[in-house]
Amino acid sequence: MQCVIPWQTFIVRANGLVIPCSNGFVKGDHDNCVIGDANTQTLKEIWDSETFKNWRQRHIDWDFAGTICASCDRWKMGAVYDDEIRDGMRIKHTAIFEVYSRLEIEGEETSHVFG
Repeated sequence: MQCVIPWQTFIVRANGLVIPCSNGFVKGDHDNCVIGDANTQTLKEIWDSETFKNWRQRHIDWDFAGTICASCDRWKMGAVYDDEIRDGMRIKHTAIFEVYSRLEIEGEETSHVFG
C-alpha cells in the first residue's frame, strides 16, 4: 500500500511555499521538498504541476531516495483492517484511528471517530 497524501492534500506554508506533506516540517527538510509557490501559482496550477505529478509518480514507483519520504511510515495510514462487532458497536480499524458506529435496531448506524 502506498501513501495517499499526494492524491489528497498539500500544505501551503506561511511564506506561500507549498510542500506535499507535514513531514516537511517534522523532518526539517522543508526547503528541499517545495512543490510550488502560492505567491506566483494558483493552487490548481500547483496540484496539476509537473513537479507534483512527478512527486506522485515517485510514490507509485516507491522511489523515495533523497526525499522526506525516505524514512516515513505514514503510508500505513491508508491501511484498513477488518471490522469488528462488539457490544452493539461496529468498529472499523485503521492504522491511526478507529470509527465506532452504534448499531441501531432499524439497521442504521451512528458513527464516531476516535484517534
